[in-house]
Amino acid sequence: MDWFIQGGWPMYPILVSSVLALAVSAERTIYFVRSMECPQGVIRNCRNGAVADGRGELSRLATIYAASRDEPREILEKRVSRGAAAMIRELNRGLGVLSAIAHLAPLMGLFGTVLGMIGVFQGIEASGGRAEIHFLAGGIRVALFTTAFGLMVAVPSMTAFHIFHSLSRRRAERMEDFIDDLNDFFGRSVSFDTDRRSDQERDRESSREESDEDYEAVCSVQVS
Repeated sequence: MDWFIQGGWPMYPILVSSVLALAVSAERTIYFVRSMECPQGVIRNCRNGAVADGRGELSRLATIYAASRDEPREILEKRVSRGAAAMIRELNRGLGVLSAIAHLAPLMGLFGTVLGMIGVFQGIEASGGRAEIHFLAGGIRVALFTTAFGLMVAVPSMTAFHIFHSLSRRRAERMEDFIDDLNDFFGRSVSFDTDRRSDQERDRESSREESDEDYEAVCSVQVS
């Protein structure tokens, strides 16, 4: 613990970030483990009338489908799409926190190192520029503690983010494939898009494309 104390107050925000990342990772691990289920098992539950017994995305999707199977196709697709979108948001819950910690922890560590280096140079200035080499080495060593701690937090956080993000994408793709199984079972034809981008993101991309086209048109006019 000496190295932690010597690192100074910048170590504490990094410590809080590490606890938060650990909590999010534990919650996501429990969620993905508990919600694991087999598509064939969910279809079997549908045949037995026990579709609501499951706790995973496929069972919830099948429950929504079964409750609206007699509705018109447009209504059924709308309800399934809304339900799937809510499940995808739940799959991605907490991933933004992990990503932020993975990016900010090294910066907080670097900030602590910079503060430590400032203190070292202030000590050199106070001694009239006659600081000994062991003083410099010790000061720099202590200053680097925060950077090392920040990296110790960032690397596992980034690893956890990519693992859970990959699991989320695979779950979303499996939900899309599972719709075909439900269509075969209920004799309906429904499809939905697992694209997780919001309408605002699509609008921004569309506006960006239009701006690029306008810029290219202006440039071509100027060149001609």
